[in-house]
Amino acid sequence: VYVFGLREGMWILQQELFAPGVPDSEKAHFGFSVAVEGEVLAIGALGVDHPVDLSGAVFIYERTVGRFEPVARFHLPPLRDVLNGTISRLGLSVALDGNRLAVGAPRQYGAVFLYERTGLGWDLATYILNPTSDSGDNFGYSIDLQGDTLVVGEPAKNDVHNAPGRAYVYERSGEGQWSLNKTLRPSDGYGGGDTSDQFGTAVAIEGKHLLVGAPYADYNGFHTGTLYWYEHEPTGWPAFETRRLVASDS
Repeated sequence: VYVFGLREGMWILQQELFAPGVPDSEKAHFGFSVAVEGEVLAIGALGVDHPVDLSGAVFIYERTVGRFEPVARFHLPPLRDVLNGTISRLGLSVALDGNRLAVGAPRQYGAVFLYERTGLGWDLATYILNPTSDSGDNFGYSIDLQGDTLVVGEPAKNDVHNAPGRAYVYERSGEGQWSLNKTLRPSDGYGGGDTSDQFGTAVAIEGKHLLVGAPYADYNGFHTGTLYWYEHEPTGWPAFETRRLVASDS
């Protein structure tokens, strides 16, 4: 992972980071996902083979005296045993907001793990499982976090079509419990008719705006892709998008 800093209007390489304690032969895919929040950097390495092959890992760095130093490393928690080893690829997606970290592990049934930073370091606070318990949906392939709102993409979700995808919005209560608030779908029946749009491949939230990418949607041509824009309303998040965006040259 390469860290750049802005100096006098130019981005300058400041630091190179490598997976600590991981042999090159392991093909850890360190840097597959990254997120930064202030002085904290989270890096996903979905190929780490601990505790088993391709279970994945996440590395946490914090900046001190101008340099990022490793402070924590997360592997799949014992939850793996509950689901008979059907969750892996931890770190394919990461999101940071304040003192909270979300990590996706989408392989097989899929899950999102939520960590919180306390005075003693980073600890696993809770986890969210695929709400439909279907295998192969890639729940957690994309995630974004804003305050007490978590957005999770599930691009391989099978419906009446072949892997059109879905996205989910979770809200955190005052007691610290995360619950499903809304399931998001596109209003156009998935990209103008294509049955493998992979809606949920990318998600982002900022303020009252939420975006979901469907890179294989045929809305303006074969697999040209579509971005679905949702706006928060007084009654909550709508089930269908407010507008759609497509590339101007597609």
